[in-house]
Amino acid sequence: GAKHLNQLTLFNNQLTSTNNQLPLLSAVFALEFEITSIARVTRCGLSLVASQITVDGIKPIYRANYWERCRCQDLPSGVDWAVFDWAVKTVSRRETKALQRAVGALEDGAIGPQTLMADKALQPEEIINRMAVHRDSYYRSLSTFEKFGRGWIRRNEETRERAIDMGRG
Repeated sequence: GAKHLNQLTLFNNQLTSTNNQLPLLSAVFALEFEITSIARVTRCGLSLVASQITVDGIKPIYRANYWERCRCQDLPSGVDWAVFDWAVKTVSRRETKALQRAVGALEDGAIGPQTLMADKALQPEEIINRMAVHRDSYYRSLSTFEKFGRGWIRRNEETRERAIDMGRG
């Protein structure tokens, strides 16, 4: 649950974990943390530049806008990471709908009691693999896939592998 979010720290402008249970996150994630997330922070009414971002300053924004909005704290270990990573990557509710599709729940984009109940009926690894397939399909459907697709697919596979490892223990 929340332990995965709490393990993130900023080190030399890249996200990594404090206890080495999570390897250094991909450069793509680090770049997004510096660029995309600053844009999102600005939309939240804050104006920050990269040198002003601190872990303590950004954690509440990530917690509220991604972790808690997607109810990652209520998801099985590993599934929480797969949903969180995709939520950070996109601003739509695509990640929650992919989770709902993966567990056979109504795809309304809001993780509620029905999604959480359906989530418990499957093994985390199965959910993670299904979500990775949905994410892959989504990326391949984009008009910019030819240019950026290799990086997106690599990130998706890294997220899938990391999430499965987390789900195992």
